[in-house]
Amino acid sequence: MRIIEYFAPVAQLVEHRFCKPAVVGSSPIWSFFYFRGIAQSGSAFGLGPKGREFESLYPDFFRRLKMYEYRATVVSVYDGDTVTVDIDLGFGIVLKKQKLRLYGLNTPEVRGAEKEEGKKVRDLVREKILDKQVTIKTYKDKKGKYGRWLAEIIHEEENINEWLLTEGHAKPFMGD
Repeated sequence: MRIIEYFAPVAQLVEHRFCKPAVVGSSPIWSFFYFRGIAQSGSAFGLGPKGREFESLYPDFFRRLKMYEYRATVVSVYDGDTVTVDIDLGFGIVLKKQKLRLYGLNTPEVRGAEKEEGKKVRDLVREKILDKQVTIKTYKDKKGKYGRWLAEIIHEEENINEWLLTEGHAKPFMGD
């Protein structure tokens, strides 16, 4: 995350909606982290439970704050919304064979009634990203109920999650 990229909107929000930036903190970086902590906890500014009122005003801003970004290599594609990757954490540390669930969508299954459509979508995803370097953005940096990391996958500046949705290969889905 680039602090500068996110600090400017926070300073504007603080000044515009809540208080002057000087009240939040004296240095921009400390102000940013202090404000982020308050906004996410909902402990200031008369916000509702867990800061939802504030978060609902600027959802994209907070969505990006909750994501962690890594480089990875796609080693297998099970179906259109489940892939296995080797995640490069830097400093020579690689997490091998980590299963990812593409966040925010659901594709047809490769077993059962949707089998043919599921295999078609799986093959399209394989063509796009199998054995390629990608960037993954994990959502909440925790696993879903089936033990997969919830993530967005970006390959060559294209968000694969959004591509699947816009091309009609997947339906929006917010569970796991």
